[in-house]
Amino acid sequence: MQRIKKRLLNIALLFIVALLFANCAMGPAYQRVDNIPAGMGVVYIYRPAKFVGGGNSPELRVNGVPKINRFINGGYYPFFLKPGEVEFSIELGGRVMPITLYIEAGQTYYIRHGMPIRLTLVSPKIGEKEIADCRLLEGRQPALEEKMNKTETSAFTPEEILLLKRSGVPYEKILEMQKKGERMPMPVSKINPFDWNEDGKKDIITGSNSGKVYVYINKGTNQEPEFDTALEMLEIHNVKVEDGESAPYIVDWNEDGKKDILAGSAPGEVSIFINRGTNLHPIFEKELKLNEGDLDVGDYASPAMVDWDGNGLKDLVVGNKNGKVFVFLNIGYKHNPLFSSDEIKTGIKVDGRATPFIVDWNNDGKFDVVSGSSDGKVYVFINEGDSKTPKFSKPQTVQVNGKELKLPNSTSVIALDWDDDGKTDLLVSNKEKNQLGIYLLINTGTKEKPEFKELKPLKGKFRDDAAL
Repeated sequence: MQRIKKRLLNIALLFIVALLFANCAMGPAYQRVDNIPAGMGVVYIYRPAKFVGGGNSPELRVNGVPKINRFINGGYYPFFLKPGEVEFSIELGGRVMPITLYIEAGQTYYIRHGMPIRLTLVSPKIGEKEIADCRLLEGRQPALEEKMNKTETSAFTPEEILLLKRSGVPYEKILEMQKKGERMPMPVSKINPFDWNEDGKKDIITGSNSGKVYVYINKGTNQEPEFDTALEMLEIHNVKVEDGESAPYIVDWNEDGKKDILAGSAPGEVSIFINRGTNLHPIFEKELKLNEGDLDVGDYASPAMVDWDGNGLKDLVVGNKNGKVFVFLNIGYKHNPLFSSDEIKTGIKVDGRATPFIVDWNNDGKFDVVSGSSDGKVYVFINEGDSKTPKFSKPQTVQVNGKELKLPNSTSVIALDWDDDGKTDLLVSNKEKNQLGIYLLINTGTKEKPEFKELKPLKGKFRDDAAL
């Protein structure tokens, strides 16, 4: 009897080992490709060897085309791709989980297949460490990358086809261009974050107590602005911060020339809504929390972006309820930012509810910081350091006609050139008796020394729950 039990135990152990190896990659060990083919980038997709949930082996697709039959533990695969947007996705149980990257020539990217079951872009430092123990997976077909970079991935996206049609290109011509593998030229232009509908006039974008984002279109002129009823991004573009109060900041997140929406929230997290449409007809993806929600400044996050350390990557600047301003360095990529969860203390502090905005206040070629505050003032912090190691002076307060600006409640501030004269003007918001007031301060001084003589209230049907 003991002999039979022992034999059954051995069979069970062999069965378990067989199952384990059936879901583990057995190809050559990972080896980094340093000589990336000219004009291409490389993307490594991997699944850590110690992945929990190893029984799940989903199919991997690139731009909707199946490429890896079964993605298993400890496996990786490199893709050599031409510059541009590429969608990677896994399908499990009929559910498709995609991630979109913008590929740059000469760059290396790492995508982890992890828990929960999804694909996540990680920093080069993390990716290089986690992929070290992985082994090469078998592709669906030979010459995978070569095939991907032919006409299949040269085909236009639905958005590009729509743009071509709107430009008057006949459908027959679009089909002909696709067959030849031609690409529509996509020049990347600098966004104008203050002109929502691209009509040359300044518009206003606000957050709200409910997490919604509002756009107020300028129905007047820049000289005599007048703002109509709010366009509600929730109804039009499905933009809403789920965790309460929103603090939006318009930015070109992935350097594709389109306006995206970065938004802080009441619990202190920051989210991004990426525009997959155009500037005139935006189509926003669902809310994506930065660092999967681990990036947190306490309460009432108010974000902005700037290259803080001069390395060519946009970093994240965030104010909080306590009046402090933190920086989270971009440890990812130019077109696909990722941030350290360890904040840098800037030494910038106001009375409370810091709302930082980046501007070159004194026209010396270095970025400075202006911020609203819970005490009703607007503060200016001059950068006395350099482009790689900023250091800020003691705060100045904005003066209007020689007197310190002080409004009844918390202020938010945006620095911009409202009248297109090359000088820095300000928009300042304040709430009194639950009514939002937005004021325009035109710079009557110089580029080097801004001065303001009037606090001009803007005419508009601003929502009671709106916040600049």
